[in-house]
This record gives sequence, C-alpha cells and structure tokens, in this order.
Amino acid sequence: MKKKEYLILGFALFSMFFGAGNLIFPPTLGIMMGENWMTSLLGFLTTGVGLTFLAIYALTKTEGSAFKFGEKVSKPFSYIFNILIILAIGPLFAMPRTGAVTYEMAIEPFFGKNGTMGTWIFGIIYFGLTIFLAIKPSKMMDRLGEFLTPVILGTVALIIGVGIFKDFGHVDTTVIVDNPYFKGFSEGYQTMDAIGAIIMGVVAIDAIKLKGFKKHEEGKAILWTSLIAGFLLAIIYGGLMYVGAKSGSVYAGKEIGRTALLSGIAMLTLGNYGKVVLGLLVASACLTTSVGLAATAGNFFEKHIKIKYEVVVIVSSIISLFISVLGVDKIIKIAIAPLLLMYPIAIVLIVLNCFSNIFKVKGTYIGGALGAGLIGLVDAMGFLGYKVEFIQNLYNKVPLSGLGFGFILPSILMALIFTFIIRKQV
Repeated sequence: MKKKEYLILGFALFSMFFGAGNLIFPPTLGIMMGENWMTSLLGFLTTGVGLTFLAIYALTKTEGSAFKFGEKVSKPFSYIFNILIILAIGPLFAMPRTGAVTYEMAIEPFFGKNGTMGTWIFGIIYFGLTIFLAIKPSKMMDRLGEFLTPVILGTVALIIGVGIFKDFGHVDTTVIVDNPYFKGFSEGYQTMDAIGAIIMGVVAIDAIKLKGFKKHEEGKAILWTSLIAGFLLAIIYGGLMYVGAKSGSVYAGKEIGRTALLSGIAMLTLGNYGKVVLGLLVASACLTTSVGLAATAGNFFEKHIKIKYEVVVIVSSIISLFISVLGVDKIIKIAIAPLLLMYPIAIVLIVLNCFSNIFKVKGTYIGGALGAGLIGLVDAMGFLGYKVEFIQNLYNKVPLSGLGFGFILPSILMALIFTFIIRKQV
C-alpha cells in the first residue's frame, strides 16, 4: 500500500470523526483550566482520540462487527447497547447539537437572538433540509463533505496559527483547578467519538478492506490510518485548547458559552471576517454531519430492527428539532448523565476486545461490563442529584472514585469473579 493511500484513508477517517461540534469543547476546556491546560489536554486526548482509535482496533478483533463487539456479554445486551449508541450519536444528542451549534454560530452572531420563535423557525428549516438530503443521499453531499473538510481544516489552522502568535491575551494563572486530567478525560466523553467509533469504525474498516491488500496487511493499514487521523485531531484539539487558555485574560470573570467563545476567538484572531467565514463553514459542516447521522440511524434501524429507513430519518430529525431548541449548553448538560453511564462500559469492552486473544471466557466480559455499569450508574445518578447515602458511602471508598475512575477496580474484580463463575468460551 502506497504512502499516498495511507494519507487519503487517514484524512477520510479524520473527516468521519471531526465535525464542527468538536470545535466547541477544547477552547472552553482551555479557558477553564488556565495554566493547567496541558494536563487537561492529555485527559481530553485520552478519551477524544486514544480511546476512539483503540475502539477501531478492537473492531478488527470482532471481524468489523459492532454487534459482535458486545455479544460476548450477551446478544440482548449487544442490541440494547448498540441502540443506545445510535440514539446518542443520532437524534438525542449529536444531531440536535449540530442544529444548535449552527444557530448559535451562524445565525445569532449576525441577526441577534430572535427568541424561541427564531430557534423554532431555524430548526424547522435546518432539519427539513436534513430530511430532504438524507431521504435520498446523493454524491453531492459526499463531495460537499470532501470539499468542506480541508477548507475547515485550513480555517481552523489559520485561527490557531494567528492565535498562537498574536498578542491578544494571556493564560489566566489565577485559575485553581482540581484534577485537571480527569476534567479533560470526562470532557472528552462529549465528543462521543469513542462510542461512535463502535458503529462508525465499521465503515472505516470496510473502506480499508476494499483496497484489496492481503489480510495480514490490514492491521498495518488500520494502524497507520488511525495514527494519521489521530495526529490531526490531536494537533487541532491542542491548538484550540491553548488559544482558549490564552483568551482567559480577555474573558476573566465572565460567563461565556462554548459557541460564543469560539466565535469570540475567531474575532480576536481574524476580526469580523473570521467570524463570518467560521459561521458559514460551521453551518455547512454541521448540516453535512446531520445528514450523515440521520442516514446512519436510518441504515441501522432498517437493517437490524426492520424499521423503514425513511421513517427513521424523519422521526430522528423531528426529535432532533425539539431537542435542538434547548441550545448547545443545555444539550451538553443533558448528555452528561447518559455518557457517564455508557462510557465506562464502552471503555471496558474496548480493552477486553483489544485483547480477546487473552480474554476468552464469557464471564470476563459479563463481569467487566457489570462492574463498569454499576459504577457508571452511580456516577450518572449522582450527577442528576439522586444519591443514596449508603451507596454513596461505599462508592466514596472505591479507589480512584474521587478522580472519576471509580469503575476501574470494580470492573477488574467483577471480571475476575465472573471468569470463574461463567467458564463458557467465546
């Protein structure tokens, strides 16, 4: 396989995971972390990049099947878990977020806030277009995506480049943060790329297989493709987080939303022109992403649940419309509890599947998923304010629970226990 093909596949994989929504998290994390931004970046890259491509590698051990990924626990579990992933990256969180990001970055900065009616009118138009384009996906949308990705990359690179060298502010050294690594780690959940990779990674693996090289070379191709895509994501995340941290002195003492901060950084670096260009690109990229997610949900439910593709696209878009009017920050907040539950389970399954040649007993997967799920449930309920004193006291005694990694030891212990209880080979 030629180096040029690695680059093409690497850029294609990058474009699958990088959307305009991913732009809004690093700058906010940077301004929140102050001089601790680099430590937080490591945490963000762990979940936002490392875990994502580890999930793709894990898929190679399941013959590229998302359902086989969870079937080692049980078939019903795999169905439920995959449906939850599709709902998360589709109509519940990621799709409505594209509409909300577009409104807040491409409409509000130029036309101001037009109240609830304005968001509804825009949402109807936006998700109406999503339905129109997703019902019969065309090559035009694929070409639009291929064109937009390098242009967005160029624009973001310009903002980061100017932001690094332009004297518009400095890192706020007065910010005091506990556990900056975990803050970044948990914020990386919001990209939803790691859980999304369990579904979307199948497409990436199929694309690599279609290149027609020998089976023993596929692993090398996936490795290099993932490294290229991961490197691009890491550079962009790191640059945006630094520029966000650098803007700390400008926004010190002010509450500013994620989309407003990104628009503000575009203005600080490139002036009004930067805001206009960024708004147009975000709008186009978000629409492309929304169409892709609607189509993914449609294909999934038609293939596995036997619901018509067109019905899924329409229903997904309508649900997304209702959720999108809540705004970006509220959608992100709503997503936290489900992601706190899902991510520990996903992390455990990713690790176990990566080493499936070692972990060959069904009980290991059942115990690991159960241990992670129980701690994830406690975390999610705690975030929602539902705390049972007895359970909370036990949870507080779990090693690393204060850092947000409380699922690690219970997952290991439960995996060991169930390994000896359920000896069936997988």
